[in-house]
Amino acid sequence: MKKALQVVGGVFFALDAAAVLFFAAWALTASSREGEQAYAIAFLLFAGAFLAVGGGGLLFSARRGSSLGIGCAALVLGVPPLIALGIWISNLM
Repeated sequence: MKKALQVVGGVFFALDAAAVLFFAAWALTASSREGEQAYAIAFLLFAGAFLAVGGGGLLFSARRGSSLGIGCAALVLGVPPLIALGIWISNLM
């Protein structure tokens, strides 16, 4: 069970890293006139904080062998990709 949670946590970590890259690209290409750049930078900082906290929690829990800690870290890492997906879908419409 721990190994499966570690794999899921690793997948969520990769998705979270991709979300951070998405927000970084958005921050670099956003227009500053409408305030879009401020939103992009705020989401970039938000996703970066989740990446740091979730990744650190995943690493710490994997070393300790805590299934609950690995699951909670994976849950934390799953939030920014959902936000990035929502923003990407809303930009398509």
